[in-house]
Amino acid sequence: MYGAPLDLSFRCIKSLSDTLTEEPGRGQRPLKRNHENKYVLCELGELRVLYLHGNSICNSSEVDRLVKLPFLHTITLHGNLIEGDKGYRCRVISALAKLKMMDFSAVTPQDRSMANIWFQRNSCGKCKIKDVK
Repeated sequence: MYGAPLDLSFRCIKSLSDTLTEEPGRGQRPLKRNHENKYVLCELGELRVLYLHGNSICNSSEVDRLVKLPFLHTITLHGNLIEGDKGYRCRVISALAKLKMMDFSAVTPQDRSMANIWFQRNSCGKCKIKDVK
């Protein structure tokens, strides 16, 4: 098997950088440490399930950093400040193409379609802003 889920829920994490010093609960997936004795979340290439709910993540761009986890299919982010962002679910689903479950809810084909529409609208808007500058 691929190991247990990585549970970093309720840890006061504000950004993925904070996961460098957070140790998962006992009995959870053991994490390797880097040469600085820190944990490296985005180097867990085989990770499939990640619990980050109940933290303080406020910048939705933090989700983009999880693209380095190519097999991630289940994530929880509810209870973070980003949950209040407009397009929260669409942004996460569009960033993490392999998701099957998000916040303990299945990612449906309709969710995937809405995420694609959200991405097209938002990426085109960013392009227009960049062109004007």
